[in-house]
Amino acid sequence: MTAEPAVSLVEMTDDELATWLPGAVDRFVATRVSAGESSEQATVGGEAQRERSFPGGRPLPGHHVLHVVAGDNRVGAVWISPGPGAESSDRHVIVLELDEAHRGAGRHRAAVLAAERWAVDDGATRLALAVFGRDEGLEASYAELGYVVAATSMFKQLD
Repeated sequence: MTAEPAVSLVEMTDDELATWLPGAVDRFVATRVSAGESSEQATVGGEAQRERSFPGGRPLPGHHVLHVVAGDNRVGAVWISPGPGAESSDRHVIVLELDEAHRGAGRHRAAVLAAERWAVDDGATRLALAVFGRDEGLEASYAELGYVVAATSMFKQLD
């Protein structure tokens, strides 16, 4: 078996976050639209998530955006939020993205494992994430890491 690529997570500075966040919300919305949500619904949901997590552009306590770093290269980002209550030991991966040029070579798996280690170090006992739309390859890769489906949301477009 091939060794996992070395990946670490480094917290973004306030300036880096301010640069990254608008595009990340746009990509989050685009992912939801591609999964079947209306553009309006996805935009409202994306903006609501941003405001809940970063009112005025500043992260609330427990919200972290980290660079995914491989060697000396920033190859992506992960946004981790706290669980539903103040005492929750859950963490949620809102966004995990790798730059197009740095996908493959096991980096997604390594980034997920790095997020798990980070969450444990932050006191988490459970890490949740979402896959929008049907992405059987991504779902399978998460299943290989021990993730299980907690809920399935389905819809049918009515004419």
